[in-house]
Amino acid sequence: MSTSFPATTDFGAQNLLCCRSNTGVPNTYATNPVIHHNMTRDLPADIWYPYIPPQLARYNISLSEFISAHPDYPYLVVGALILRNNHQTDETEILLLKRASTDFCPNVWEPPGGSVDAEDESILHAIVREVWEETGLRITGYGAGRVVRDNAGEEYHRRRSKEKEEEFTEVTFLGKRGEKWCKFNFLVEVQPDEIGELRVELDEMEHQDVGWFDEDAVKRLPFVSEQGREIVLNAMRS
Repeated sequence: MSTSFPATTDFGAQNLLCCRSNTGVPNTYATNPVIHHNMTRDLPADIWYPYIPPQLARYNISLSEFISAHPDYPYLVVGALILRNNHQTDETEILLLKRASTDFCPNVWEPPGGSVDAEDESILHAIVREVWEETGLRITGYGAGRVVRDNAGEEYHRRRSKEKEEEFTEVTFLGKRGEKWCKFNFLVEVQPDEIGELRVELDEMEHQDVGWFDEDAVKRLPFVSEQGREIVLNAMRS
């Protein structure tokens, strides 16, 4: 599966404010406020799910269907890679969230994402839900049908059926109790507000900060894992 990507959505010229995190890494924020809340954010009634390109049809399955085909991986996670072009620097930037100080793996940065639930209609529906819950943003597209992986950790699962052989591109890792997890990372596009900005709303129980980072900054951030950092860098370079 190719890792090349077309140009990502350009959200238009924005009035930006440069700040610094406590790590000393430049952090570019939109000037609109970031709202913190500590309650469950249910999907709105008018949420809609983007068109699924043929390249991603294999991910349009439920958690139970995936586990049935891949019993070695009972836990499934999705990650959302949201990119933009900074007109002031002409650099590609990625949206990252800083984990809460009270959570597992505290005070490190990661893309939005989380577990696929049994109630999710499909893996792709799960990424729409997770992005909404963690940022308040709505996904409008699945990044031209590509899944991002890191070069070192990529693995392939093939499921044979009477009709065809399906291939999943994934990253695997161990959880805090030694359990085996599988993660799919999707390049996605999100909807800006009426003035072209992205209004991010954080759940303070999960994340404490948010920012846009260029490639150089990503290399220096405290990241949730080196594998996760490579996935982000691959998406930004493609």
